[in-house]
Amino acid sequence: MNKRELSLVNIRYLSILVFVLILNCKSELNTSHQTNEEVIFKTDALAGEWIKFSYYDGVNFKNKFVEIDTSETTALDVSKLNTRFVTINLKGMSEDVFLTTEDTVLININKSGDENSLSFSGKNAAHYNYFGNLIQFYQNSPSYLDNINNYQLKCNQYFETRKNYIDDYCKTNNCSIDFKKWILNELFSEHYSHLISPIVQEKVTLNEVPSDYFDKIDIYAFENLDLSSRKSTYAFSTYIKNYFTEPSLKFSKKEINDQLDFINKYIKGAHREFALTDIYISNHVNLLPSNIDMLKAKMMTSKKNMTQKLYIDKITEIENEFKKINNKLPDSILNVKVTSLDNKTYQINDLINENKGTVLVFDVWASWCVPCLHDIEVSKEYRSRLNDEGKVKWVFLSFDREKGRSKWIAKSKEKEAFGLLENQYLIHDIDIPRFSAFSNIDSSGIPKYLIFDKEGDLILLDAPHPSDSLFFERAIKDLY
Repeated sequence: MNKRELSLVNIRYLSILVFVLILNCKSELNTSHQTNEEVIFKTDALAGEWIKFSYYDGVNFKNKFVEIDTSETTALDVSKLNTRFVTINLKGMSEDVFLTTEDTVLININKSGDENSLSFSGKNAAHYNYFGNLIQFYQNSPSYLDNINNYQLKCNQYFETRKNYIDDYCKTNNCSIDFKKWILNELFSEHYSHLISPIVQEKVTLNEVPSDYFDKIDIYAFENLDLSSRKSTYAFSTYIKNYFTEPSLKFSKKEINDQLDFINKYIKGAHREFALTDIYISNHVNLLPSNIDMLKAKMMTSKKNMTQKLYIDKITEIENEFKKINNKLPDSILNVKVTSLDNKTYQINDLINENKGTVLVFDVWASWCVPCLHDIEVSKEYRSRLNDEGKVKWVFLSFDREKGRSKWIAKSKEKEAFGLLENQYLIHDIDIPRFSAFSNIDSSGIPKYLIFDKEGDLILLDAPHPSDSLFFERAIKDLY
């Protein structure tokens, strides 16, 4: 196996570990006595304050949180989180901590001029204060300038300095074995993210990377890592999925096949199910019409060999979403009412029928949605070209409420130069819930882009953003 193939093994194995199992959390707090799965937080001077514990759900790629009202309880049931790493938020202050069960912790507020910060006292205070002490290293964090060899040296030196600090910190403070193992995992994840960063940011290409660039990282280094922390999971899901992916091959059939073949060849057991589901989710979010039939077949095969209900259900959800596309919209959505800028009422069905014979895009936005307005502005030139060439018609559907109609009109006029006074409609309040549920806006938010073919069939329910014109072009090129 050559260096590039070995690196690919390293990277893909990481992507498996990134896709971690973090169960949904429902706060069930015991106020009578402490169990062996709880942490008691004392806030003597802050009785009645809410403490928020946020963490990252690696299964659904979402931030989640649990809150406790200190006027009722100060106990956090760690078993409900299935992770030890959380961010504590209190009175506008936050701090990352490693939770230690069967512990009682006093939260302190430290005042320094206009700045307040959190610190912790108690039996295992070192587990909670560790991240607050890392500020001394931040200014020396490696940054890429113009030489990959120098950058590699900086990364390795930074890693060794931090590792030595962990050894000293844990020895001095008599930290638990679990704590040391966890923060070493965190450091290792951060080190890998540093190394891969200039490649992901396209400051260098893979061919420019020295042959020994990843020498200290091989497939065996990741076998026992627990990437349940928000930082590690987010970093890897962001960076690794972009690694070894040339722009022209992103989410191509070849890439999907290579990823699935690699997983099935090298990964066993539950990790395989993590990784397979991760690939399907990623390609569902970045769906290309040309991949749909292949993904359907691959998912059906993968499900037959799975045992983890969570991942079987996740793939089933994607399969159900696929049933909505390459079909006419259901009557419940075709009958959704909208109002034009000149106060005329139509139905979604009218907008589709009026534009049959050309590819149609529904651009779902709102006057208060900053990302929506950014996409509208950035994509103006590209949208205009598609329209002038007669390839695509663009229809804007606003999620502004009817009582906010004046704001919708004002924002449309303000953005006239970006096309917002043409084909612009406001969805009626009563119809927003069902339109939102059908198009998954409840979970994914806006902006949202729906693409229809020349016959008016829904081809993509969650199309790429037109601000990424190259990827958007790949999604529609076979339709006109």
